[in-house]
Amino acid sequence: MSTPCPYCSAENNENAVTCITCGSPLTATQLLTYLLPTGSFLQQGKYQVEKVIGEGGFGITYRGVDLVNSRNVAIKENWPEKAIRQGTTVVWPHTIPPKDRKLQLIKVATEARFLSRCVHSNIVRVYEWFEENNTAYVVMAFVPGKPLSKILEEEGPLPKERVRRYFIQIAEALRAVHSVNLLHRDIKPENILIDQQDQAVLIDFGATKEFIAGQTRQMSVTLTRGYAPLEQYSYRSKRWPATDIYALSASMYELLTGQLPPEATDRIQSDTLIPPRNLVPGIDPLLEQVIITGMKMRVQERFQSIDELLKVITGGGQIAKLIPIQPVGSFPEFFLDKNKLIIGRIEPELPSVDIDLDSFPGSNTVSRQHGEIYREAGQWKIIDLGSVNGIFIKATGQSRFGTRITAPEILNSGDKIAFGKVCFRFQNI
Repeated sequence: MSTPCPYCSAENNENAVTCITCGSPLTATQLLTYLLPTGSFLQQGKYQVEKVIGEGGFGITYRGVDLVNSRNVAIKENWPEKAIRQGTTVVWPHTIPPKDRKLQLIKVATEARFLSRCVHSNIVRVYEWFEENNTAYVVMAFVPGKPLSKILEEEGPLPKERVRRYFIQIAEALRAVHSVNLLHRDIKPENILIDQQDQAVLIDFGATKEFIAGQTRQMSVTLTRGYAPLEQYSYRSKRWPATDIYALSASMYELLTGQLPPEATDRIQSDTLIPPRNLVPGIDPLLEQVIITGMKMRVQERFQSIDELLKVITGGGQIAKLIPIQPVGSFPEFFLDKNKLIIGRIEPELPSVDIDLDSFPGSNTVSRQHGEIYREAGQWKIIDLGSVNGIFIKATGQSRFGTRITAPEILNSGDKIAFGKVCFRFQNI
């Protein structure tokens, strides 16, 4: 009696463990071991695999360690459909010809290259990509957190201020993407991670393509129904930044209401989009206006750029942010979206602060309630709250920090601020 190979159909002896033709495993136990074993090394021992953190599509993502730079990383492995593994080597099914295998590996490298061009604190950072084990890998910063899709599933519709904050953060990330003539093309809650500092991080650039605004060029039809605008259903439609703006707005619609918007193709004859306030009373009218404008069926009626969207949603400079001068790990930008924010360090049983600097290098020079940034008469100002080590400002155009402030100071976009030895750049949005 013979045993047919499930991958190449060759006949094998009934006691055979691997196929005599293609080398594929023939036993159930071997067929199930498709993951890289815990402790496996990649790139001549530079990276070590710890555990699986995600699977889907054509990839398996592992948490690992960069042993050279002593940091946690996420390692995305290209996994062909119906592939198997022998040891650490991936065995491709015979149904995928060599030409298609090469194209799949090129696609991995292209995604990594695109992602490396988009440098922003709200975009996952790529460190390296390479081929090994008869497949391809992309090594990225490890972002501990949950996708917004999971948070929505667990918590239901999110508070409007929280949605607004994520909206602004991902819009800022998209500005960096569009600035290098790329479209993400797959914005959705599943592709937005919320890290441990409650900051939104854009991931998965597998559908990303280069574009020139307003020009027609052939693109593969890659979309997620409910989030994709009508033009994304065509191979040869014009592409615009507004294509991603539609998907971003649709994602925020779902986070606010708990309902996935109707598919764009269902809105052609009669627009069935229900205004968010009809589903969740009390939603900020401005936030609703931004979402509805971003989801207009006609491209020309949407925001034409991320700058246009941000100008409306932030009230034209009413929101600002603090950007670390020397970012370390995944330390976030801090959005100043309230009229008054206290900067300092959180300690048990002591008054809370809005911006906690405890994790930053040099935080030992920051007082518990070090300073306050507030908005007054249309201007942002800063005041020292009696800190031990003071607050210093290096105004735009100056070569060095000034003396310790002793009275409220007006902040201008581009100014640098030192809270003790922890430094930031102030920027109006």
